[in-house]
Amino acid sequence: MSYFLGIDTSTTATKALLVDAGGQVVSVASSEYTYETPRPLWAEQHPDLVQRMVAEGHQLMNHTYDHASFTGYSPGTAPLTTDERRREIERTEAVIGAIAGAAGVRPTHAAVAAGRTVALANKECLVSAGPLFMRAIQQANGTLLPVDSEHNAIFQVLDRNQASAVERVILTASGGPFRTWSLDQMAGVTVETARAHPNWSMGLKISIDSASMFNKALEVIETREFFDVSPEHMEVTAAPEVYNHPMVGFPDGAVLSHLRGSNLPCIASK
Repeated sequence: MSYFLGIDTSTTATKALLVDAGGQVVSVASSEYTYETPRPLWAEQHPDLVQRMVAEGHQLMNHTYDHASFTGYSPGTAPLTTDERRREIERTEAVIGAIAGAAGVRPTHAAVAAGRTVALANKECLVSAGPLFMRAIQQANGTLLPVDSEHNAIFQVLDRNQASAVERVILTASGGPFRTWSLDQMAGVTVETARAHPNWSMGLKISIDSASMFNKALEVIETREFFDVSPEHMEVTAAPEVYNHPMVGFPDGAVLSHLRGSNLPCIASK
């Protein structure tokens, strides 16, 4: 029997998914960890840490066209000049925008403005600078693809050239750990109860945002920018069964929905 192992190492956790050759899920697992960001661009500002990691045997590389060493700290390499770094980025055809937080806005915008195809997995880019991104895409004839599971689901069922024909977009939410709690119970909420999501195993911030439904508010803003759908044509509904992602409704009453199995937390965790 052949098996396939998928591992997703993200900012706040590592997830693993084991499936057999027939596509059946055999096992899933995840492990969270904490991380520190004393300041943006810490590697550039604290090269001693980079040197120490290399000395301890860790391999550092840059995921551009040639995987060149921007800093020269990788063994047997020389640092690139500013022009060489720019050429490396310019030769890159596709970019994954997955830098966490607002630190990802400027580099991702630069990729979009250069006309690259950008697969976006960062909420802050569109939440904080959506109009700037969409204008840059139009001017540079670039492409922005949604990686986040909610918006990727909309992308798969919605023709963006016909967005004006959409009557409504319905975003779904699991409801988090407090969906059925009374106001009296909510008085005893703690960080630990808030992060104990009933469906997903996620990092601390996204777990808290999910419990408060703030994460869904961010996704409403993203939907507005990605698909040019006004908030008046958006709805949010609780779907604790987590089998369906967003639904797109049309004036004739038809509703297109994205359905998927319950192995979502490992292959599309947010």
